[in-house]
Amino acid sequence: MKWWNVGVGAMILWLGLLATQTVAAAEQQISVYINEHPLELEHEAVMKDGVTFVPLRDVMRELDAELSWEAETDTVFIKKNGQTIEVPVGKSYAVVNGKKQFLHAPSFLTDQTAYVPVRFASDILGAKVKWEKEKQAVFLSTAERLTFVAEQTIAPEPRVASLWLGDSLESVQEQLGEPLSTVASAYSFDWNIYQLADSSYLHVGLEEGSVVAFYTNTSRHVTGLPFIDGMRREQMLADFGEERLGELEKKGSVFRYEGKKEWDLFQTDDAFYTLFYDQLKGGAVTAVQIIAKDVELAHDSYFGEPTEERRADYEKHLFYLLQGVRQREGVPPLMWDDEAAQLARKHSEDMQENQFFSHTNLDGLSPFDRFDREGIAFYQAGENLAVGQFHPIFAHEALMNSAGHRRNMLAPGFERVGTGVAFLGEKPYYTINFYTPL
Repeated sequence: MKWWNVGVGAMILWLGLLATQTVAAAEQQISVYINEHPLELEHEAVMKDGVTFVPLRDVMRELDAELSWEAETDTVFIKKNGQTIEVPVGKSYAVVNGKKQFLHAPSFLTDQTAYVPVRFASDILGAKVKWEKEKQAVFLSTAERLTFVAEQTIAPEPRVASLWLGDSLESVQEQLGEPLSTVASAYSFDWNIYQLADSSYLHVGLEEGSVVAFYTNTSRHVTGLPFIDGMRREQMLADFGEERLGELEKKGSVFRYEGKKEWDLFQTDDAFYTLFYDQLKGGAVTAVQIIAKDVELAHDSYFGEPTEERRADYEKHLFYLLQGVRQREGVPPLMWDDEAAQLARKHSEDMQENQFFSHTNLDGLSPFDRFDREGIAFYQAGENLAVGQFHPIFAHEALMNSAGHRRNMLAPGFERVGTGVAFLGEKPYYTINFYTPL
């Protein structure tokens, strides 16, 4: 018996029903220890959505720091030894001596008490953090007595897997080893694709032996940037909206960027970064792309040059993006299939040459008719289509924002996949064919 499903391109040919549950986040009470001694708390530490929060006043009392509250701005001010920390309640950042430090989750106020993530409190104390699940306790440890370390820059510099823009290829090799694959980007650099020790995937852009870009679908290895798994777009724009760009001038031309709530472009001193959001999970942040400022400003197109090399590399890139998201979601990896790839490329070429966008071609053949015509025997099969996205990363994230596409991309029953790309001018057509052989 054959089963098939087609992701939402021009139409949906198969739909399953997905039941979703919203579970209220329970607050778990936990204990806090500093150098093995219990911290006396007037208010309990709590865990919300997997993040441990501690009452800010109780922690600062251990340091004899001065606290004040500004009701007009809902901000806690901490002062000691001429150093100042500002904690605006409800925001996902604090300001340490004039520099923003990004929090793992927004601070909050309850019973007139401000709570911050324990990791931020540990940074203030210069302490290491250890969580012991059995004891429901957090242990903060310091080599010496507690100190107020705001005078040291506790706001971390941006890093991705301990690397940053401008680092050398040698540094990348030392940190990450050899890549799984190298593919051309839409820009002037190539992507090196790595699988890290925790099995997550990381893309590092390299040009002339220097790091110029990153892409990752987990914030686990990212510091110093407002990329926090699960944080909502509304929160990001409330906290960092002034850094968001709607347009960008490059080489005398103005490029407009409208992500339709699926992504936003931001800028820092040395980079532009795109945050991607999961529309099926309430606009939660799901991935980040970081491009060096000089590289982005030199790229005077929305797309990459449509070469044969880039087409083949885009196809390979789509495959590794699929592997990365399946790993993140705990789904078995797919096997590359040359026959499915040829089928996918033929359909992309057909759509490009005849300028249509549909799962059914102009001869009336469905994806499954085309599978049969190519002699690919399948138990179940599916097809995803996309057109016009800047490059494979944008196509991949767009597909993940469609329930039908996502179902194909994360279906544990699919075993093999092939991808195909064609260009109409610079505009790419993307086809992905999934199947499980008979």
